[in-house]
Amino acid sequence: MRVRIITEGGLSPTPPEYMMLPVNLDEMIESVFVSPMAESWFKDVVVDVLKKYGLDKQVFHSALDDRALY
Repeated sequence: MRVRIITEGGLSPTPPEYMMLPVNLDEMIESVFVSPMAESWFKDVVVDVLKKYGLDKQVFHSALDDRALY
């Protein structure tokens, strides 16, 4: 399963109650793709946050902006 999280207007310090579901992030997250428009340092921040919460996951810069192979 792949999930893309998109928010409008940024993150709220208190998510709406309907968004609060118990999950096992280690099982839920296979890998993380960072926006192709993000600066390279942002990927490092994502890696650090994953480590902080004990999640050993691969982080990639998305290839959505790469030139098509056809």
